[in-house]
Amino acid sequence: MKANTVFFCLAAALLFLVFGPAGLGAAETAAPELSLEEAYAKSLKNNNQIRSSREQVRQAEQELDISTSQLLPQMNARAEQTRQKTSAIFSQADDYGLLTVSASQHLYQGGKYWNRRRASKNALQSQKYRHFRRLQSILFNVAAQYYETLLAEENIVIAENQIQRTLEQLELAQNRYEVGLVNKTAVFRAEVQVAEAREQLERAKNQRALALENLRLEMGVEDLPHTIKGIQEKRLEAVGPKELRVQGLQNRRDLQQLAESLQAAEMNLEAEKGDYWPRLSVEGAYSRTNEEDLYFGETEDWNVSLVASYPLFTGFRDESEVKQARHRKSELDAEYRRLERTVSTEIRSVYLHLKTQEKVINSLEKAVQSATANYEQILAQFNEGLVTSVDVVDAQTALNEAERRLSLAFFNYQLNLLRLKLATGTFEQKRVERYLKVFGDMNVSQAESSTN
Repeated sequence: MKANTVFFCLAAALLFLVFGPAGLGAAETAAPELSLEEAYAKSLKNNNQIRSSREQVRQAEQELDISTSQLLPQMNARAEQTRQKTSAIFSQADDYGLLTVSASQHLYQGGKYWNRRRASKNALQSQKYRHFRRLQSILFNVAAQYYETLLAEENIVIAENQIQRTLEQLELAQNRYEVGLVNKTAVFRAEVQVAEAREQLERAKNQRALALENLRLEMGVEDLPHTIKGIQEKRLEAVGPKELRVQGLQNRRDLQQLAESLQAAEMNLEAEKGDYWPRLSVEGAYSRTNEEDLYFGETEDWNVSLVASYPLFTGFRDESEVKQARHRKSELDAEYRRLERTVSTEIRSVYLHLKTQEKVINSLEKAVQSATANYEQILAQFNEGLVTSVDVVDAQTALNEAERRLSLAFFNYQLNLLRLKLATGTFEQKRVERYLKVFGDMNVSQAESSTN
């Protein structure tokens, strides 16, 4: 028993020496990591703009119910208890109760109410398309801030490498100054480079903090994991602007939104024209009282009427409403034509920008390679006393600038790939469709929990 205890203690000590406390608790202390997929899911759950957009869809649904109600029978109940002065001349009831139930049913007015209901259906579909496009835009904003965070982290790495290079240069300059090979100016120049590199690092850290703050805002959350997962490099697919334009015209939900709004405006115009037609309706009422004298010995009464009415003069209101509806239709038609051209322009612009960025990235990659080789060569020559510290500073600056420009070009290119999908209406299309389908089958709390 004693030997087993000693063996166990020795084994535990060996494990501690090999792995250390961090190794033993690695699974527990590992920092959480946020991926772009998780950022999308959390934003769909927590972003308040999504909730606001969803409520606008709900309002459109209620508007459809309101327009439908005008086609259904309208019923009203009224109860009265009357006490009035007794007349000495006429025999009349002076204290009685009366209950009346009335109903009316619209029959015809040139299709006014039916067209209003059709317009409400188009308006509801328009709101759904607007909501879909809004979700895509929000997810794109999440991706943009996510990429901005990754760019800041890359700039932090570049700045740290620059600090390391400048510190090595400072040490080399100090050593050469101590043996009299360079003057004090070389040391001062190296110290300035170290200070500038540290300033660059602080700016990169501040850039990351701001990007994370904006990412939290877009996701609608208070806290985020300490680390952000990197992205997989993607390239532009072999498809031309014409094919992309077709995709955009087929998938852009804001274009479909305007098309439905235009259809709704046309239906509203037809509805306003209905005021030029006579209105037909059926009206009926049933009354019951506790005073027989009110109905000549009866306690109840009823009537049914077929009513036809026509407005002879409304102060030119009907004409103005028709003109207003016609102008609204013309306005939306112009907006639709404009958006069609805008979609084509956006797609072509982003596509050409991507093609240009591909060439820029290739050039910058070669520039970084050349700048790295040049810096190493200049540094070796400085160590041999063949060049001055000014040459080293120039080489460091060129290398640092090339690395930063390559990093910026890479993340801009990756983000523009997503922007191209947004321009064609295909950005995260399936994700949004799944999300909206869930909301169509479940209540709000269940849908939100299922997207996490």
